[in-house]
Amino acid sequence: MTLQAFLIAVLTGSIGLGPIVYYAFDHINWLKTISCERKRIAVAILSGVLGIATWSLAAFLGYVPVPVYRQEYAQAVWQYGILAGYAAFTSSQIAHGRGKQDADPGYVQPK
Repeated sequence: MTLQAFLIAVLTGSIGLGPIVYYAFDHINWLKTISCERKRIAVAILSGVLGIATWSLAAFLGYVPVPVYRQEYAQAVWQYGILAGYAAFTSSQIAHGRGKQDADPGYVQPK
């Protein structure tokens, strides 16, 4: 996979980004100490920041068109930051819930 293909995949889906971020939070020692609620917020914010950073790198390298007007920049931040972050966060929560089910066969999903 080329860098361009990877960046475009992250920008168009971001589905894999969330579980990767959540996995990092679960396996890096100093991030394990964060409470679950703060971890969720941190994953959402970090996913959004990574979405914007990915878009910025792709624009810098010429893989996506560079906006000319402020409205286009705002739209890009919304699309690649907020929406990509939301998609990544949602997928991280699905992966987190699935991981709990796999780790404990007696785990019952809260209602």
